[in-house]
Amino acid sequence: MAMPSAELRPAKGRMGARSILVMVVGLILAGLVVPPWINVSRYRTRIAESISRSLGRPVTIGSISLRLLPQPGFDLSNLAVGDDPAISYEPILLASEVNASLRLSSLWRGQFEIARLHLKYPSLNLARSPNGEWNLESLLWQAARVETAPTTSPPERRPRFPYIDAEAGRINFKFGLEKSFFAFTEADFALWSPSENEWRMRLQGRPFRTDVNISDTGWVRAEGSFRRAQLLRDIPMQMRINWSGGQLGQITKIIYGRDRGWRGGAQFNALLEGTPADLRISASGSVHDFRRYDISRGEALGLDAKCSANFHSADRTFRDLNCQMPFQQGFLTVEGEVTGPQLRPYDLRIGLKDIPANAVTALLRHAKRALPDDLTAGGTINGSFSGRRGSNDAQGKWSGNGTGKSVVLRSATLGKDLEIGTLHFSAGPNSHAAAGATPAGARNRLVLDSFAIPLGGSAPVQASGWISLTGNSLRLQGEAEAARLLQAGRTAGLAVPGLKFSGAISRLDLSLRGDWAGFGMVRPSGRAQLRNGTVEIPGIANPVQLQSAQVEFADSQIIFRAIAGQIGKIGFSGEARVPRSCDDPERRSAANPEMIVASGDGCSSEFDLQADTVTLEDLNAQFNPFSNLPWYKVFGPGGGSKLGAARASGRITVRRLVLRQLTLSRLAGSFRLENGRLALNDVRADLLGGSQTGGWLADFTGQEPVYSGGGTVADLSVAQLAGVLHTPLGSGTVSANYQITLKGWGAGDLWNSATGTADFNWRNGSWRNIQLGRTAAQFSNFSGQLSLGDGKFEINPGKMQTAAGAYVVSGSISNGQLALELARGADPAYRLRGTLQKPVVEAAPAATGALRKP
Repeated sequence: MAMPSAELRPAKGRMGARSILVMVVGLILAGLVVPPWINVSRYRTRIAESISRSLGRPVTIGSISLRLLPQPGFDLSNLAVGDDPAISYEPILLASEVNASLRLSSLWRGQFEIARLHLKYPSLNLARSPNGEWNLESLLWQAARVETAPTTSPPERRPRFPYIDAEAGRINFKFGLEKSFFAFTEADFALWSPSENEWRMRLQGRPFRTDVNISDTGWVRAEGSFRRAQLLRDIPMQMRINWSGGQLGQITKIIYGRDRGWRGGAQFNALLEGTPADLRISASGSVHDFRRYDISRGEALGLDAKCSANFHSADRTFRDLNCQMPFQQGFLTVEGEVTGPQLRPYDLRIGLKDIPANAVTALLRHAKRALPDDLTAGGTINGSFSGRRGSNDAQGKWSGNGTGKSVVLRSATLGKDLEIGTLHFSAGPNSHAAAGATPAGARNRLVLDSFAIPLGGSAPVQASGWISLTGNSLRLQGEAEAARLLQAGRTAGLAVPGLKFSGAISRLDLSLRGDWAGFGMVRPSGRAQLRNGTVEIPGIANPVQLQSAQVEFADSQIIFRAIAGQIGKIGFSGEARVPRSCDDPERRSAANPEMIVASGDGCSSEFDLQADTVTLEDLNAQFNPFSNLPWYKVFGPGGGSKLGAARASGRITVRRLVLRQLTLSRLAGSFRLENGRLALNDVRADLLGGSQTGGWLADFTGQEPVYSGGGTVADLSVAQLAGVLHTPLGSGTVSANYQITLKGWGAGDLWNSATGTADFNWRNGSWRNIQLGRTAAQFSNFSGQLSLGDGKFEINPGKMQTAAGAYVVSGSISNGQLALELARGADPAYRLRGTLQKPVVEAAPAATGALRKP
């Protein structure tokens, strides 16, 4: 029989390859098409029981489906792993989707062995019982007791521990019966067994809080291992924890539920080694660019700390605690033991070793907004303190002392360096008497012993104070120079007036107290005596001379009482309340829940002043920055004075105010200057033999000022008014209720824009140079309404009662020209023409009138 030719043999090879390809495609199609037609529901209970045995917890599965590709396995839905009922009745684990991949080698032995358990979007509930046990502890303990082979070991009799991982999950916390608002989101988790009797885990998630709006909390990553042991407390373990990428403000929001106002990039690392019964902890933390939320000085301040301790779970105590925090070439140390999480009882020792005073000022510059950018210090600080607190103690008991050597403060704001020298501070029973506090209320205060501060007085000011966990206090007593005292206050970040003060301060007794929480303002209180002082006020030509004054310091004001002073030729007395600062350095932000926005009402000065004699020339000399401008222009946009932006209120009393020909006596009234508006209220004065009561408002906010006012004048002497106006009017007294409005800068603009009305009553008077018939124009009463507009006065029909009878008077006076009519009955009796100086009386046909020669 003939053999196949050589050409036909390769064709057989091609047929074999084609057959294998067809078989592979067929298997793939079978893997895709066949599983939905296979009912594997009968394995659901078996798989649930297998997982339950491994975890020691009840497990339920909603549904199950077969998957052949890419690896045989099952897709589970609604997986729920129950918790220990002694801790919580909620499931410890919920997962809507679970992929369980089988080991191929186990199928040949007729077993189901899970190689990987992959959970999508799971929810892990970590619960802690009232006695301090976590549900995860017993779960890991049960997993460690199950006889399993390592995850990557070859097939054997024992089942191999599956690789368990989760993605995009959420980890919730529960303490007792109360579910916490702390959680981890976007959490990834993995657990496997790399070698015999060893398990490793890896976790990554974002810290989260459910009750506040939060972001930029960074990532927490944990990776570690634990080994098998007979008892849970003896399980050897190692864990590395890292928290990075978080912002300090958001981290405080997680811890406290609100932003505490601190900024900076925070990082934390910890290494846990040992057993739960005896765990060695090494930790380090750092904050880059530490600062308060409203401070940006262009310099980055870094804070670092390292700690180590042994944690004993039996009594939850951290023993052999050792923490170090470097400050340039010095450092702060904390040693001892403490019981958590309430940190009591404790037995601690704190050491200060060669800490530069400049490191303290650098920290303060980033913690207190109002400090100068260039504030530095010289000197070093050393100290040693110890403290104990029992389980039932309301406060700890601290003792120890420290010293600051060669301390000096430097800043351009301060001018000359402030040399303090040696500082002594202490804690303990011996320090309380010096601080003026009882031991029961101040056991935790660090007391500053009395030290000298040279502030330009004949002797240095003596200072003493204390610092506690909640606040601080400093008391100054002695003599100082006012300008130097204000320099020191600004350097210390206090709100002080921006005015230039000088003078000698004696009998100074000033206390400064503040709270750490919420960036509280320093609250000053106390008093002093000022002698031979001067104050330079922007907008006033000459410095205000203060021969003497009693000074009181309050929260937001400096109060000057019993003032004896002078401005130019104007002598005055009284009292004043000046805001400590109009640019409040401690003003807080509404964007931060910890901050409170200060009210703008605090930037208004208050005065109650009395003067003897004031002239218009004196006012113009002091308040007019330019000699060619009227004094009232200083408040306007073109006046060149800062008084237009000032805010002030109060009362002024002047015994005698001379306005050229017009003199007002016993002038008293209240005023308010704010936002370019000057209001004069309840102004009372004696003038022209009578009195005046009323109020005025001058508005300088527009292109031209607007003046409006109203009030009452009573019993003014017409003869005296004629002398002021240089116009012959007559005799008698006049009273009126008036309202008037004017606007403009010049006299012409004011007159042309003036509008107003006056209801007047002229009694027992006469018109000079006018006769009606054969008798003088005398009357017992002349009343009516006078209106002003377009530069013209108009008399609405008024009534003038004379001996000859009653006349109705009407008409106008414009540009000094008379156009008046006097009528009796229905017909005019007289017409008045001419001017007030030379009036002309025109009689009606039935009346006669004559012009009296002047």
